[in-house]
Amino acid sequence: MRVPGGAMTVVVAALLGVVAGFVAVGLAPVGWILAALLSALLTVAWVRRRLLSLGTYFAFLGAAGFALLMANVTGSQLCSGDTGGSVQGSGGCDPNSQVCASICYAPSTTTAIVIFAAILILGLALLLYRTVRSRQVTRKQPPAASGS
Repeated sequence: MRVPGGAMTVVVAALLGVVAGFVAVGLAPVGWILAALLSALLTVAWVRRRLLSLGTYFAFLGAAGFALLMANVTGSQLCSGDTGGSVQGSGGCDPNSQVCASICYAPSTTTAIVIFAAILILGLALLLYRTVRSRQVTRKQPPAASGS
């Protein structure tokens, strides 16, 4: 089965977005820089010809980062003090009572979640714009003249 070139580009864009999201979250400042550079390169290369792929990339980048960070924040508390990152409280789990120390997250995690949500919204907006624009172009084309 042969996959059309446009569909393959969208799949590659989705995979790049997921990888960039994982790298941005996993490597913290270095990951943000790498994801920003990749995003800039793809934007320059795809902004005119492959708007659908660019929207897919940004949507998957935002979704991957958002999902990873929300998994850390859900059920956790904001760290008090100057810990600077996700920290597990001292003591760990008590094997007899199965009570574990709480895990907290840094205040900058909230900012990162908002940024990833904005990237996700940007990607969805590009996808919506491309879809609406392609439907308008299809409607404006005159019907093909049949020869007699």
